[in-house]
Amino acid sequence: MNRGIFGWPSAPRFRNRDIDYFKIKGTRSDVILRTRGHKCPLLWCRFANLTPGADNADLQITFSMDGGANFDVTSSYIWEFVGRDNGGSSISNNSAGAAAISITGGRVRNAAGFGGINGRIDFWNFHIPAVRKKADWKVVGGGCFDLVGGGELTSATHIANKINAVRLAFSGTTIVDGEVYFEGLSDG
Repeated sequence: MNRGIFGWPSAPRFRNRDIDYFKIKGTRSDVILRTRGHKCPLLWCRFANLTPGADNADLQITFSMDGGANFDVTSSYIWEFVGRDNGGSSISNNSAGAAAISITGGRVRNAAGFGGINGRIDFWNFHIPAVRKKADWKVVGGGCFDLVGGGELTSATHIANKINAVRLAFSGTTIVDGEVYFEGLSDG
């Protein structure tokens, strides 16, 4: 067994690494990230300066099991986030039956100099049938807020199958700027 730092077992060596990169210039309604059919035990998304077309937008994610042709927009998502705004006040929000996972709760600004939103989302269990598909995130937004949260898809149909695409979109507006990296590690 390989030993990593402090003698703990090191991470498994993965043979395949999938990376998608999107540089957004101009307007687009969403970004669709696909797993390309690999068994990906861990997927993650990083984004920088993701900027909505209007103020106070909510970054949302939805899941697909048909490569992005259709996304589950029923009331099958549960999510919660907590954080702080620039004044040090607590921020929290949650839902037990939403049509999407809310990452920011309508806090993303598009005003010049705010830089949209930066952060990461980790996705879990996408390749495993019979378990809930999950996401957790940490984001920092222009206008100064930071949030951490988690959510999952509870639909019986999606739990029974594999997820192979994720959609990032702002509610009620477009994406006008930013960079998105989507990466997955595969064991074969």
